[in-house]
Amino acid sequence: MNLSTLFFVFAFLPVSLILYLVCPRVCKNALLVLISFVFYAWGSPVYLLLLLLVTVFNYCVGLDIGNCAELGRRGTKFLLVIGVLFNLLLLGFYKYAAFAIETLNAILPFTLNAPSAALPLGISFFTFQNLSYLSDVYHRRAPAQKNPLDFCLYVSFFPKMISGPIVEYAQFEPQLKSHPVTLYKVSEAVPMLVLGLAKKVLLADNLGAAFQSISALSSGSLSGVARRDLLFASALLRLQRLFRHGHRHGEAVRLRL
Repeated sequence: MNLSTLFFVFAFLPVSLILYLVCPRVCKNALLVLISFVFYAWGSPVYLLLLLLVTVFNYCVGLDIGNCAELGRRGTKFLLVIGVLFNLLLLGFYKYAAFAIETLNAILPFTLNAPSAALPLGISFFTFQNLSYLSDVYHRRAPAQKNPLDFCLYVSFFPKMISGPIVEYAQFEPQLKSHPVTLYKVSEAVPMLVLGLAKKVLLADNLGAAFQSISALSSGSLSGVARRDLLFASALLRLQRLFRHGHRHGEAVRLRL
C-alpha cells in the first residue's frame, strides 16, 4: 500500500487513527502491530510470513546478546556476527542472487537457473532496522527488548515499513512505552502531511510524466532532440526523484508524530 494513495489517506489512515484512540492503553501496541501487518500484507501478503520469521529470529538473537552481556558471558560478538550475516545474506539473496547467477551463466559452460522470487516489499528497510537493533544491544546503547510485541512493532511499524526512514532502535525504544496522541501533535502533523502529499502529487508525478514524454521518443526522433532538451529531461528526472524520495521519508516521519 502506498502512503500517497487516496485509499490510504481517506480510509486506512483515518480508520487506524480512530481504532487507536478508542483502544485501551494496554492494547495499543498490539493494535499497531495488527494494523502494520494488514498494511504490509495489503501489498505483499506472500512475504508476511518472511517478515514474521525474520522478526522472531532477530528478537531471539538480540535477547541472547542482552542476556550474555548482563551475565558477563562470552559469545556476544559471535551472536552479533550470526545475526548480521543472516540479515545481510537474506537481503543479498533477494536483491542480487538473480544478477549473480546471470553473471555466472555468461562465464560458465553450463546454465544455472536464476531464482524467480519477487523482491519483498521493504526488505532493505526492515533488514537495517534489525541490524540497528542488534548493534544497539551489543554496544549497550539500549537494553534488549524482552517484550516480543514491542519488538515486532519496532520492526513492522507501518509508516516506515516500506519507504523508511531507518530509525535506530535506541531512538525508537522510548516511544514503545508511551506514544500518546495529542491535539498539538495532530495539528502539527496534518499540515506537514498535506504539504508532503502536494509535493508528491503536484510536483513529483507531473515531473515524472514530463520526463516520460521525452524518454518515450523513438531512437530515430531522438537524434533531432536538442541537447538542452535532454539536459532538461535529466533535470526533470532528478527533481522527480528528489520530491518523491523526500515525500516518502517526510510522510513517514509525520505519521509517527
